[in-house]
Amino acid sequence: MIGVVELDRIRVEGRHGVGDEERSRVQPFEVSVRATLDIARAAVSDDIAESLDYSRLAALVVEIVEGESFHLLEALCWRIATAAQERFDVPRIWVKVAKLHPPMPVRLAHAAVEVEIEGRSTR
Repeated sequence: MIGVVELDRIRVEGRHGVGDEERSRVQPFEVSVRATLDIARAAVSDDIAESLDYSRLAALVVEIVEGESFHLLEALCWRIATAAQERFDVPRIWVKVAKLHPPMPVRLAHAAVEVEIEGRSTR
């Protein structure tokens, strides 16, 4: 039985951006993750050890966004996706990283990048 564990818009702050000035200050981000995996054993056993513990997945997202720094959202998004796939051994993962109120000459809610990996990532 295939299922999806989803975390929607984790609010976290980090230092990511093309310019030095952007990376010099903390900015708000939202990260969403969908991990597709076999949930049959977890559904039958009702045991978290048989599933993907989404609190651990959320903690990984926060660890990366707060603890690392990237120039591009693409690199941050890829880092989260590959780290989650490796740590939790999920065959398919989708990650969206949104930078809220990015410094641009136009007003917009966010700029975002999405990545999806099916199978093992190619680093």
